[in-house]
Amino acid sequence: MTYTLAVVDEGLLGLTRFATPDLRKAFYAREALGVSTWDLFDIVAEAYGAEMARILALGGGEEGASLDKAKQPRRFPPVALFEGPFEIPAGGAGVHELTMPQYFGAVRVMVVAGRGGAFGLAEKSVPVRRDLMTLATLPRVVRPGEDVVMPVTVFVTKPEIKTVTVEVATNGLFEITGERAKTVRFDKPGDDIVTFTLRTAGGLGRGEVTFRASGGAERVEETVSVPVLASNTAVTQTTRLEIKPGETVRQDVVPFGLEATNTVVFEASSLPPLNLEKRLDFLIQYPHGCLEQTLSAAFPQLYLKSLVKLDETQAKAVEEHIKAAIQKMPGFQTTSGAFSYWPGDREGHEWTSAYAGYFLLEAARLGYHVPQAMLDAWRANQKLLANAFITGGPAAELAQAFRLFTLALGRDPDLGAMNRLREREGLAGLSGLMLAAAFQMTGQAEAAGDLAGRAKLDFKPYRDDSETFGSGFRDKALAVRALVQAGRSDRAKPLLDDVVKTLASDLWLSTHETSFGLMALAAFYGGMEVKPFRYRFGWDTDQAVDVRSTTPFDRREYASFPVRGRTLAVTNTEAAPLYVNVYRRGVPAAGVETPSSEGLAVEVRLRDMKMNAFDGARITQGLDLVAEVRVKNLTPNPLKNLVLTHLVASGFQIKNPRFGGGAAPAVDYQDIRDDRVFTYFGLDAGQEKVFSVVLNASYRGRYFQPGIAVEAMYDAGLHANTKGQWIEIIQ
Repeated sequence: MTYTLAVVDEGLLGLTRFATPDLRKAFYAREALGVSTWDLFDIVAEAYGAEMARILALGGGEEGASLDKAKQPRRFPPVALFEGPFEIPAGGAGVHELTMPQYFGAVRVMVVAGRGGAFGLAEKSVPVRRDLMTLATLPRVVRPGEDVVMPVTVFVTKPEIKTVTVEVATNGLFEITGERAKTVRFDKPGDDIVTFTLRTAGGLGRGEVTFRASGGAERVEETVSVPVLASNTAVTQTTRLEIKPGETVRQDVVPFGLEATNTVVFEASSLPPLNLEKRLDFLIQYPHGCLEQTLSAAFPQLYLKSLVKLDETQAKAVEEHIKAAIQKMPGFQTTSGAFSYWPGDREGHEWTSAYAGYFLLEAARLGYHVPQAMLDAWRANQKLLANAFITGGPAAELAQAFRLFTLALGRDPDLGAMNRLREREGLAGLSGLMLAAAFQMTGQAEAAGDLAGRAKLDFKPYRDDSETFGSGFRDKALAVRALVQAGRSDRAKPLLDDVVKTLASDLWLSTHETSFGLMALAAFYGGMEVKPFRYRFGWDTDQAVDVRSTTPFDRREYASFPVRGRTLAVTNTEAAPLYVNVYRRGVPAAGVETPSSEGLAVEVRLRDMKMNAFDGARITQGLDLVAEVRVKNLTPNPLKNLVLTHLVASGFQIKNPRFGGGAAPAVDYQDIRDDRVFTYFGLDAGQEKVFSVVLNASYRGRYFQPGIAVEAMYDAGLHANTKGQWIEIIQ
């Protein structure tokens, strides 16, 4: 017979109620008759056929997820061993030796065999144990400057082992305070606990703790990997230099972040400074995962190589970011072909759907693989919506114009809907420009010129947090894109100058604004022939390097920048001014934040499980607590797309209500991770909402509880946060 052998942790199998595969039952099961049919009904009766397609079309899945992610050491490596296939003769026997990882518990041994259409299976639960075993307990994540009490449980099953010595070693992200080795004595088989105190050093990364136990002839060694995360988010600070022809400027560049978090980016250009690096970094590092923000992070990177010369590593990173965005998109596509704002929503979001199609079309044009079925379903949905559009306010008009623009970009224009929108009286200027660009792409230059010529561009300040995520700046950047597409770059230049001025400032921009601002740059400069520029630069006493750049921006990144800093010297060898930006990116130390409140208020209270107030400075290990967060809208207007970022101290474990069968909170979306909870919601004018998270004080030690923050994702003027504090979990 031919057979395979699998040995898997019983705990893992129990999570999914996994049964040993019964091949006979599977292969000899009754099958439904598979029939494929084709007809022309959708073409003959388009409206009804489109409605049927909306009902019957299938959404995407995650089967195409990338398998090329970097291998990271797993905190709890699973026992999942597989061998085979093997063949043995009739009446024969096979003997296999498997090397088990550091593990004790029970595993299921599963054998599945077959011969000539006959199949069989056998299984057995086998306890795994040895004479000497150890188990260390550490938090899932830790943060810099924290003290962690690590218990190591020692198990002895052999009477001859009387003394066990346990030693601990760490990598550079941990320090051992106190004894590095301890001895445990046993009068009889049993277990005992020894504790070691660790302190996280100043850096971030993947910390490793190795402990070795020896007793008699037995030796045990295990390494536990724990991420050391920041208590604060990464911050980028910019130094701007304008260097006159023939001038040399020296600048001390000293980082400000924790060790191993400091990166310096040098950016030179003959164009006025754009804050390009800071804007891109904001998009890439943005932690929230709705579809708009996923697309906004990836979209400008499609055009990055037309603005900046990328080395091989940078080009690969950009490619991976774009592929990851495409692979996430099936999780947002509904059965109608539209795209939702949050994964799992049943209703599509009109603007986000058009934006998603825009991204997919551009990605496909630039050589990225885009599933054709996903694009086809999107096209069908957009044509249905375009034909169904009758009337609406300025936001609805703009969404229709944007939808028609993306359909024309995908070479599937809806000329009827385009002409109907063109004939509307009082068509807004930006909507008219988007429609002009759509006509230009269909070869109707006369209609495009007429619309572009009579479009009145008046960009008043406003913010839309739900329909089109627009603002005066976003509209101006979108107008640049439309004018370039319509062949009116001369009219786009004054608007682009305003866009550049805003990008170069320290003014906060939303993800949507940042994305369209960078895309406006790429649309205007990406297709132009750029005059090369030269300069000379060097660090400290290193020999200066002469540079000739053929892209609008010359960018150089220096990771792991030395904490002591370096001196930069730049010489302008051209006859025109040279603009230099030096970006210092790092994670500041904990405890530097201050409480704030602008338009929103946030208050945090700790309570016991009977909802009595509780002082959280010193907490007994094993206690369950409720962190009650109150958020109030202080403005007279309803607010949408708010996010509450609740970081939890490393010594706590979050009791996820989804695992306990608890009711889902009344929110738009909630993302629960190892050490934080992101909650997305809206508030009416003056409304207050309360969000509760149940925590268990699991790990002894001294930990930093970061401040809790709430903000409007599309308006930085609305935010509030508390100040962090140190807490102690005691025995």
